[in-house]
Amino acid sequence: MYTKLDCHERNNATTPISFDELLDKVSTPTSADPTDTDTTIFCVPLSHAPKDFETSISLLTRSERQRADRFKHEGARRQFILGHGIVHLLLKWYLKNDYSKIEFKETEHHKPYIQIA
Repeated sequence: MYTKLDCHERNNATTPISFDELLDKVSTPTSADPTDTDTTIFCVPLSHAPKDFETSISLLTRSERQRADRFKHEGARRQFILGHGIVHLLLKWYLKNDYSKIEFKETEHHKPYIQIA
């Protein structure tokens, strides 16, 4: 069972983008620089495509995969994996070459954060 999540318009600031479009932007060195605009709110509908799920899993850190495995409800697990995969793709797009300099960490209460080395 999947959890449904819709993209709602927020003051005309929401930019709908599919998982594939986001992946293309990350993979294409000539894609537009996301920092050229003031503020952008991205809305990525959670995909049900198996390839998007597999791509997301491959982007997760070991800690994130372990956390995903603790979910009892499959819909929540998929939502977590896809959501975190999308965060990784957005960070790769924004940080470009600096993406390799970030470390994904957790607080003592297991709240995720990133640290730039």
